[in-house]
Amino acid sequence: MHRNLSRFRPAALLALGLLLPAFAARPAAPLEAAEWRAIHDQITEHEAAHGRGGTPGHGLVRTAVLAGDYDGLPAQTAADGPAFGASVAVDGDWLAVGAPGAMVDGGATHGLNRHGAVFMFQRDGGWQLRQRITLPNHGPSPECGTSVALRVPILVIGCPGATPQASSDPQGRMLMYRLSGPTWFWTAVSAHYGAQARCGTSVDVAHDAASDSTRIAVGCPGRLSDRGEVMVYGWENLSLSLLGRFAAAESVAGDRFGERVALYRGCALGICTQRLAVAAPYRTHGPALAGGSVYVFEGTGWTQTAALTGPAPSQFALTWFGSGLAMTSSQLVIGARGGLTFDCGNVPRCGTVTRYQRVSGTWTLQEGGGAINAGGNPPGEQPGMEFGAAVAIGHDNLVAVAAPRTDGWRATIPAGQAEDIGLVELRRAGDGGWGVSWGDSQGELRPGAVLTGNNRDQGRFGSSVDFGARRLAVGYPYVGTPLGGRVGQVWVYEEDGLFANDFED
Repeated sequence: MHRNLSRFRPAALLALGLLLPAFAARPAAPLEAAEWRAIHDQITEHEAAHGRGGTPGHGLVRTAVLAGDYDGLPAQTAADGPAFGASVAVDGDWLAVGAPGAMVDGGATHGLNRHGAVFMFQRDGGWQLRQRITLPNHGPSPECGTSVALRVPILVIGCPGATPQASSDPQGRMLMYRLSGPTWFWTAVSAHYGAQARCGTSVDVAHDAASDSTRIAVGCPGRLSDRGEVMVYGWENLSLSLLGRFAAAESVAGDRFGERVALYRGCALGICTQRLAVAAPYRTHGPALAGGSVYVFEGTGWTQTAALTGPAPSQFALTWFGSGLAMTSSQLVIGARGGLTFDCGNVPRCGTVTRYQRVSGTWTLQEGGGAINAGGNPPGEQPGMEFGAAVAIGHDNLVAVAAPRTDGWRATIPAGQAEDIGLVELRRAGDGGWGVSWGDSQGELRPGAVLTGNNRDQGRFGSSVDFGARRLAVGYPYVGTPLGGRVGQVWVYEEDGLFANDFED
């Protein structure tokens, strides 16, 4: 166990506080062009002073800011907008963005509601929107795009609110698409699996090009009174089949097993190794509430080989261990959005991230840590920032850890505080190896100052993160426009600074 785990505070020094409050959206106010220009200049100046990427530690520079195209769709009137960026997935030159709040007209059967949409972008010089997938045929409010997973040529979409025909029960579904030429075509759909299952809350996919075989994991955390289950599907010979349906051996009602899933599958010479990590972030341990657990399953029969609970799970309530989850063949990174640290003991806590490594067939705890948040307002750990709510494993041992409820700067004179702006921290050990502790911080990515009263605060940058092809995509699903209305964005970071842009929101 590495040194930084000592900063997890003993339970005797903690007191149970109140849950993080919900914040109401602020109304938009129109800006004159001169006012907007002046505020934009302040934002640019603030970003220059505090950094927005391209630091020596991680070398990533923002190269694009993407938004959805709703031409031909109804007005996007959902309270939080379409939530473009609630989920992201990157593979090669393709990027999938989920917008589960997108308003779509489902006709006489399903009506006008939050059916959801998924936007497919391709990198061709710049990022080009190639296709918008709308999904109005899966119930009154399926929220398709709540989760997405991508391994070209396979796209998987989670619709946790999908209902069986003539029903209002959100059993949920998984939809599979396949790329043919420049177009993604619907290929297969999962069955419904029980009352309130909400299958598709999380999804992941692994694809072996040599054998053209695919494995898909689908989390159903509401199944059996929130006990939860995971469905594993195979796509081979143009057919989708259910290969496994299971929960952890110790699962009970309320665990929400399947809230997050992370799938690894590697094949060589016709032999495939497969592993699946599944989070149950609401599992209780002794008297503690929502301590959380993460389970690992391996082999063709998906045998449970590990049950991980984080530091002292029976003592710490409301940590939600497993709220962020990412896996490779040898690394498992777990976020706990309510995790506690030395500086953040009371609820709502700041959140933590821990790393496990597979050593001689055993997942072994390596280190953990909380947020640095050097550019926040205030800087440092903030109660309720939800560090670890989303995590991703990338190139050159980089790990991205998001804290989407971090408070930041508002563009006023003097500068004020804005709520729930969000940030993403990059972690890697100083010698270039794996590391996620405080001492492994390689800098942070964050929006600059935000506009007063224009739906910029509560944008929750970092609600979703994903690495692919030495790029990082960050979802910013509730950010608004200068004239109001939360529309959402995705920010893309790459290594090549030649493409870095200085844009106007």
